[in-house]
Amino acid sequence: MYHTALDVYRANRFATFDAPLHGREARLLMKDINAHATLSELSDVNLARHNAICDFPNTTVLVTDESAIRKSDDFKYRLWTGEITGDMIRIVDNDLCIPTPEFLYLLYALKLPEAKLVELGMELCGSYTVGPYYFPNGPRPAPLTTPAKIEAFIKRFPGTRGSTRAMHALKFVVKNSWSPMETKVIIIVCLPVRMGGYGAPIPVCNKWFGLSESERPYDGRTGFDGDIVWERTLPDGTKIIAIWEFDGGQHFTKDASIRDGRKDRILTSKGCIVQRVTSADVYNRKAMDLAARDLFNALQLRKRTPSHASLMMRDDLRELILPKQEFVHPDLLTPGSFPLYQAPSFVI
Repeated sequence: MYHTALDVYRANRFATFDAPLHGREARLLMKDINAHATLSELSDVNLARHNAICDFPNTTVLVTDESAIRKSDDFKYRLWTGEITGDMIRIVDNDLCIPTPEFLYLLYALKLPEAKLVELGMELCGSYTVGPYYFPNGPRPAPLTTPAKIEAFIKRFPGTRGSTRAMHALKFVVKNSWSPMETKVIIIVCLPVRMGGYGAPIPVCNKWFGLSESERPYDGRTGFDGDIVWERTLPDGTKIIAIWEFDGGQHFTKDASIRDGRKDRILTSKGCIVQRVTSADVYNRKAMDLAARDLFNALQLRKRTPSHASLMMRDDLRELILPKQEFVHPDLLTPGSFPLYQAPSFVI
């Protein structure tokens, strides 16, 4: 059983990878990979020592020479015929290298449904604390990349299979998501109606709201992060700030409820419109319909009555993003159990 490059990133988010290669080094490395992409040599690679999280029945191996491709039930091969540069590959150790996050996103463009590609992009551009280092109040890893870096990378390979689709999905990728569920909420609410979403504007994730000395609570905090923030300026100059606070399991203790209530009051006093959305709301279509209606009303945006076809697409999106077997209560998250999707596997 092998793990994906994405899972290596997930399990090593606080690790430091080697510096980017020079272009000539990358081309020589791929030449060496082509020569050693035999089934016996691939079978000897043990990815488990890198603490990867999810198991898969097969792994996709990236090669640049068609003659390196073998027939196998355990391995799949992806032929890359484009340019190979140093910023496309990261070396993990002597027998493993993986695509950079930007390259990985482009490689997945033909394999994932577009909503899942958005989800992947938000994970790569987010700061999740999941897996073996899950600790909700601990330090957050830096994002693996940014939408701007992914866009610049894709533009270097015009005409590449999946590049158009990758660029379209990237329009809906929001940086700085802090959790898989935060990402799922944004996808469900903000994808266009034609893609099964509610069509809300693209928000900002975890925007910092600084507090004056007189506004600070007794615990001394100098500000709050708004989970999902929408800002809109009306024609008369009025500025609207609507905030969705996503409440996972850690928010349901007595102390957390008091802390959240204080946060809501302070943000409301600063003119923000605050809504709280729970995991139960996300998994209830009617509750999300009401939450989306309240959001559009807060932003003073017209929300059209959905057609039967758009409601069907909305259900399809929910089924894709929120499969029942994927839900894990935040209090029960463990190194091997958390609400992340399993993407097709990729190593080099």
